[in-house]
This record gives sequence, C-alpha cells and structure tokens, in this order.
Amino acid sequence: MEDGLENDFKKAGIVAEPLSTQVAGCHTGNAGPSNKTEMLDIGNGYVLKLIQAPPRGPREIGFYEKVFDEKTNEKDVIALRPHLPQFYGSHVYNNFTYLKLENITSSFRKPSVMDVKIGAISWDPEATEAKINQEKSKFPPAQKVGFRFAGMRVYNQESESFEVLDNHYCYSLTEETILSHGFERFFRQGKDIQKNAIQVILSKLKDIEQWFVSQRTFSFFSTSLLLVYESSVNSIETTQHMSCESENTIKRRLQDLPIIADVRMIDFAHVFPSNSQDENYLHGLRSVIFYLNSLLHSV
Repeated sequence: MEDGLENDFKKAGIVAEPLSTQVAGCHTGNAGPSNKTEMLDIGNGYVLKLIQAPPRGPREIGFYEKVFDEKTNEKDVIALRPHLPQFYGSHVYNNFTYLKLENITSSFRKPSVMDVKIGAISWDPEATEAKINQEKSKFPPAQKVGFRFAGMRVYNQESESFEVLDNHYCYSLTEETILSHGFERFFRQGKDIQKNAIQVILSKLKDIEQWFVSQRTFSFFSTSLLLVYESSVNSIETTQHMSCESENTIKRRLQDLPIIADVRMIDFAHVFPSNSQDENYLHGLRSVIFYLNSLLHSV
C-alpha cells in the first residue's frame, strides 16, 4: 500500500469529487463527518474506490493484485485483464484505503451507465442464512433470469439531462418488464433504440462468455457488469448497414469507429478460488446476452 495521496493531490491541483456516473452501491456524497465517499473521481481517467471492511476489502485488493501481477503466467488470469478496469494499486486518502482504478466512463461525453448484478446466487459461501434470505428477497425473478439491475443513469437527448433510476426502480421490475422497462428504457433515445451500442456490448459480452467457458480459477459472487454507451451519438444508421454482416466483419468495423460503448466486470469483494466452471455467472451472463439479442432483433 502506498502513502497518503493528500499532498500529491494538493501539489497537482487535483480535487477529488464524488463520481457522478456511479449508479449503484452506497452513495455517500460528501459523507458527512467521516468525509468518506465510496467512489471518487480524481480526473485524468482515474477513480478511487473505497475499500470495504474485512474480509471483503482485503479480498478485493487481493483479487486485483493477483489479476494484474506482472509476474503471473496463469493464462486464465492474464486473459481476464481486458474485461476489468485497469488497476493502479491501493492508496490512502483522508485516512481511508482506496483502490485506484481506470474510470471506465471518462472516454464518453454523455455516458449512459447501467449496473447489472450477475448470478442467481448473489451471496458468497460464507453468507449467513439471514444474508441469503436478504439477497433472495431483493429481486425474486433473479432466481430464474440469473441477474438483476442495480441502477442506471440514462441521458435524454431531448431534455439534455440525465435520469437516474436507482435500485428501488430496478427492484420494482418483473420478469415480464425486464426487457421493456429495463434494457429498452436504457437503450432508447427518443424513438430510436441505440442498436449500434447494443451490437458493441454484445460483442464484448460474448468475449467475456468465452473466458468463463474455459476458466477454472475463480468463482464470482455479487459482481456486476457495467454497461456504458455514448448517448450523444445516434448510431442507428450505421447499425442498419452492419445488420446483415457477419459477426467477425462487425467486430472489424467497430474497431474503426469512435468509442460507442463498453462493458467491464466490476466489484470483486466476493470472488473465491475455484477449480470448476462458474455456472452461476455463466447462466446470468447468457441471460443478459439473450435479452439484448431480443431487444436488438425486436426493432
């Protein structure tokens, strides 16, 4: 762990502010007397994420350190790196320990952001019965569909403002409204569904799926997929031209376009060692892919 960042920030003129694009977790804002905020934007494409109390916090630090260890030769671990925010170590700021991570949303002008909690089982092996029951009660349809929305932030091109839909809205959805009031509400701009963004996100989700099919290193509980797309760009026309092309051709063409969308795995306080396939995560991931494909082909 490195020394405190306060003096470095002062010298560089950096002001740490609550991350405006955070859509899930504990939104502590300026956090009152403890001056503690869960996610801090420190500019230049970086964020600070507050470390949780043991054993969750040390477990998340250990996970990031293992994945980004330059000395590792574990293929599963190395192949996971592109699907995570880049990790820059742990640091002390205002007497609290934070992870320094890549700000996934910093490359977007008007980022719409969705946090999707993956897995029908969202509690880890150390969970008490009370914790298991609490998790099950949050969003009962997750036991079937394998995921739940934790929050979303959607830019409205007409009003030029963001609408934040928190977990109270997300937990009010049903299995029947996940598509229309969840994914469609997130990807709709006016009369148009942002098909190009969905195409990019599906391509990245399938890459993550391939990793999970082969990996036998980790079991993931209560982790999220962070979906981001550029809301200031309407990409319908581009996608219509791409709709009849092969998946490989689409991937090549998307590489030549400006950043339209991104997906990263986040939140690793409940990741455990494993020697078997993570069927719980795969079920939820494939369910998300199914719903996005359904939305893509419904318009």
